[in-house]
Amino acid sequence: MKAALINSAVDMASGSGTAPVPNQSEGWGRVDLTKIIGSPRRHEFVDQSVLLSTGQHYERRVYVASREAPLKVTLAYTDVPALPAAIPALVNDLDLEVVGPQGQLYRGNQFDHGESVPDTSASDTLNNVEAVHLPRPAPASISSGCGPGMSSMTRAGRRPRWTRISPW
Repeated sequence: MKAALINSAVDMASGSGTAPVPNQSEGWGRVDLTKIIGSPRRHEFVDQSVLLSTGQHYERRVYVASREAPLKVTLAYTDVPALPAAIPALVNDLDLEVVGPQGQLYRGNQFDHGESVPDTSASDTLNNVEAVHLPRPAPASISSGCGPGMSSMTRAGRRPRWTRISPW
């Protein structure tokens, strides 16, 4: 549910002086349920159908038929509690990666002016929500995946509950 709400969010009016989402002022934006309920677009929701351990990953392929609609892929998971003094507080660190048709690698939460940036060197190691936003994706088959093995930080025996949504 969390990933669906985040994916439905729209940027608030730029007249308020905020940067493109996500940003420190409005987060992922204002939730707009019409983007999900009654929308003609196709949505895919995955809720913990695959349990992941260290070194494993989950991959899904989607077909983008047109550049006319943006592609948003969001990973959200509930982590187990960390020790009270732990910094960072994540016990598990799942990383979202989307591979474009020409082999570009988009890592979760690597944005420039609200658009995902390809081929960055770092992954997000602080958040349990990661997203990739492609405003005009090339029509093709695109591979998206997530997993603790991408950063090797999942603790054995503690598997996070996760959800991914990808409307296209």
